[in-house]
Amino acid sequence: MKKRIVSFILCLVLMFAMIPSVVYAANSPNVSIIKNVEITGVHTPYAGYHPDYASRLGSTSYTYDDQMKDDPDVYNGKWWYDETEQWVVSPSDTFELGHVYTLYILLVPTEGYEFRVDNYNTPFISATVNGEEAVVHDDLTGKSKAFIEYTFEPCDYNYEISNVEVNVEEPVAGGYPKYDVEILTAGVVKDETDSPFCIESVAWYDCVNQTFLDPSHTFEEDGIYEVNVFLTTIGDYYFSTNNDMTDVNVIINGKEGEANTAGKNDKYYIQVSCVVFGDIREEVEYVEITDLKTPSVGANPDFFVSPAGDDFYINGVYWTDVTNSTEVSMKETDTFKAGHTYELQVWIRANEDHKFSIDEDGYVDIMALVGGEQADVLLPGSEISAELSVRYTMSEPTIVSIVDVINVNTPLEGETPDLDAFCTTQGCNVSRVRWYDVTEGRGVLMSEDDTFRVGRTYRVDVLVQAEGNHTFLMVDGYNEATGYINGVSAIAYGSHDETELELGLVFAPCAENPNKPIGIYGDADCNSKVNVKDSTAIQKHIAGLANLSDTGRILADVDANDNVNIKDATAIQKHVAGMDTGYDIGKEI
Repeated sequence: MKKRIVSFILCLVLMFAMIPSVVYAANSPNVSIIKNVEITGVHTPYAGYHPDYASRLGSTSYTYDDQMKDDPDVYNGKWWYDETEQWVVSPSDTFELGHVYTLYILLVPTEGYEFRVDNYNTPFISATVNGEEAVVHDDLTGKSKAFIEYTFEPCDYNYEISNVEVNVEEPVAGGYPKYDVEILTAGVVKDETDSPFCIESVAWYDCVNQTFLDPSHTFEEDGIYEVNVFLTTIGDYYFSTNNDMTDVNVIINGKEGEANTAGKNDKYYIQVSCVVFGDIREEVEYVEITDLKTPSVGANPDFFVSPAGDDFYINGVYWTDVTNSTEVSMKETDTFKAGHTYELQVWIRANEDHKFSIDEDGYVDIMALVGGEQADVLLPGSEISAELSVRYTMSEPTIVSIVDVINVNTPLEGETPDLDAFCTTQGCNVSRVRWYDVTEGRGVLMSEDDTFRVGRTYRVDVLVQAEGNHTFLMVDGYNEATGYINGVSAIAYGSHDETELELGLVFAPCAENPNKPIGIYGDADCNSKVNVKDSTAIQKHIAGLANLSDTGRILADVDANDNVNIKDATAIQKHVAGMDTGYDIGKEI
């Protein structure tokens, strides 16, 4: 912190002393006289905070003096002074606990105005800062300048409000709603709200008829009513929050109430409510939450649960990762991880004609089941609200270091890619199979309808997924598990994902398919057609005029008696004529 001792103020004294003496002449007759100076909106110095130079003037007849605008410690005619250490506070400094601070303010009148002086040219004005009387330096104040100072109480920490207590006028059967509120908590006032149901920041709700009251309604003897009061903080006070949600204990007329969001910033605005009259509700001692999907590794958190029965309803569902004593809120797209601990919180509210059982200490006293598990009631809550909690620990994972994939057919001429790979490793399943033609060095992805060709080289990639409580071996953040395809060591593509492992295997160049068709029964001349020329070729072969090829002899033996003769030629002629021969003429062999 840059130290500048009291001589800083003495310099100001000299500066004012140099002002021409005409400044201190009696007030001019043709100007308006400023008698009072009001400065508001000055932030209290709190420990750990930087100096704040914001403020508001109570009149346009005067403004801040900017003659010291080039001084880095002066902003808009204002600077802070540490009385404890006796030095000027720089904007980059922070206030220290227990120190006493003074705010100095220089003002000048605007055109047509002067500060009041008496017949002896002595300043005769008063000043307030935040409504409190401030000091006006007589020796440095005249009709054209005013030097104001205000000293704050010893510096303390900012104030967090975790408890709010208010009183309202109790309803009387036959009477009208009252909107007066007594606020017993410092730093809290009623908040102005645009809600059509509010009068002076108070709203009365008829829980039986489910409607808000207006001033013309009257309370019924057997009615159930809830009062809602909208509150905000003043100065540097703020409401306590937890995970960006209101975390304030509320007492209304001596009864425990509830704090909710007011639709604004929860640190500065809350809505407090409490049932205050007509308590004829049925008491609820047991609640059960159903339809919960039990968390498992890799699954998403379930935010859609149901109440069992009509006694209460769900007011909110929250999942939090509480591993290692940290708290991280989960979203619907997050997944549960092995070895982590999760807390499920279900906030519930009693239906209009019910209330939760309360013990003698004012705590909710109910038996609660969530997804079949006994739940804890975390907070005292109130007669109409409760917070339930269940914890789940995902057991430590089973580490998979070797993966075996089988049933991947070797590429053969004319066949299509095989997508039916199977993983024999427990806790692992094949989630995707892809084939690539790598003959030219780069992989070309094949479709399901492509066929393998002789002499070309192919690679299969198999993506294996670890499921349940299984994860792949990780080293330095990379997947280091090894794998086999059809018993052959495969390429394992390392990744940062402990639940996915991709294996690749390059096969030898594609060979001819030993099971491919050699031709069509009856196609003796091997031209892929069966017609009368095939019968003639057989006849010439029998007569020794021409020889059939080896394949031709196989295809010509349509009666499958291992002998090519005139019967085969006759059968082919009948087939060509459309006659039924009883043989497989025209079919592949």
